[in-house]
Amino acid sequence: MKKVFIGLSGGAGPMIRCLPIAIELQRRGYEIYYYSRDYSSHYMDLYGFHQVPVTYPKRYDGGLGITSKWIDLEHFAATYENEYEYFEMKYTCWIQFMKDLKPDLIFSDFSLGSSISAIVLDIP
Repeated sequence: MKKVFIGLSGGAGPMIRCLPIAIELQRRGYEIYYYSRDYSSHYMDLYGFHQVPVTYPKRYDGGLGITSKWIDLEHFAATYENEYEYFEMKYTCWIQFMKDLKPDLIFSDFSLGSSISAIVLDIP
């Protein structure tokens, strides 16, 4: 059976956008795995999708403050300035997770770990 991984960044928006796609792929015989950090997992679970934990070290406050505002992914990545070791360690964990799961397809709705893994592992 083919596996699809869906990386949800959090909140209702990503879940609302990805849920119909996941339901259709499940109907076509795909096994659906997903990662979510919040309440949207409840709705994904209703359809029998497999929630998987992607574990990595939590970010420490590098002086930026936990309420830092950012406007795009480049700005977000720049917040890791002088924290390259952490950034590399976190996304190395994501890539290893995807190597172990071996999905045939990755959907990323603003999930940077999913996107980076897909690019590095050449998974559509």
